[in-house]
Amino acid sequence: MHPYPYTKDGRRRCQPFTEWPDPWVLVGALAQVTTRLRFYQTPGLEMQPTPPRIPVYIGGLSETALRRAARHDGWIGDLITTDRAIAATARLRELRTENGLPIDGFTILTPLTDAITIADYQRAEAAGITGILTMPWMFYAGPNATLAEKVDGMKRFRKDLALDA
Repeated sequence: MHPYPYTKDGRRRCQPFTEWPDPWVLVGALAQVTTRLRFYQTPGLEMQPTPPRIPVYIGGLSETALRRAARHDGWIGDLITTDRAIAATARLRELRTENGLPIDGFTILTPLTDAITIADYQRAEAAGITGILTMPWMFYAGPNATLAEKVDGMKRFRKDLALDA
């Protein structure tokens, strides 16, 4: 690493991992309180450490959404049954192959409305679903669950699926 040119001792003013406002969030916040912004021209900037690549996940159940997702890093499904999620996974696999892209490393996340047992989740995993989104209390108390019922539902889900094992 080269000495920092703007201090006498060559050390950077900010230490690694100093927290900074996210520039995109900051610009949005500024836009809420002003009617005019002017984007200042800077010379080439460098960020260190280099941030990791951010994956692009596409959501949706239509053929167009699946095609778009297949060209990127992953797919996020909607509230669907395991059978429908497995069908979408198979279609994504076909589309990735058609585009000459590997299925390995491609993320498939979806809520499964009917998966409540270990066997249900094993079936989804075997079909290529890499992660699930769930609200466990829905299986036990429904959509109008109180906070206490939600906490209880998460505990029951953890126990029922032996997630501590």
